Amino acid sequence: MSPVDVWPGMRLLITEEMPDSRRLCADSVDMGVNMKKCILDGERIVHKNQLHDTLAGSLGFPEWYGRNLDALYDCLTDIREEAEICILQMPLLEEKLGRYAVLLLKVLKDAAGENTAIHLKMEEKP
Repeated sequence: MSPVDVWPGMRLLITEEMPDSRRLCADSVDMGVNMKKCILDGERIVHKNQLHDTLAGSLGFPEWYGRNLDALYDCLTDIREEAEICILQMPLLEEKLGRYAVLLLKVLKDAAGENTAIHLKMEEKP
């Protein structure tokens, strides 16, 4: 394992055992900062419900989360703990979810612009 400093108080821990998608958006090692992490992998997500389940579960949304883009924006702008959302293989997500994936990306970018606790990261597999 080789930790890599990425910003004060946070490191990435990269291991050889991690699948490629997890290595690209490696889990944060907690160094005094609580950060929630959500990985949206275009290879694995095949429908909207799965997308919203992944977001809600990873980011700890309340039970009343409406599982739509308006509700997503509301929950993201209410988050107070640091949270990273990593999108892998956006073209595959667009292929599977169509225009919804494009609208999702807009909502994520808008929420990250509104709430500095949200960190959005997009990566493609090599």
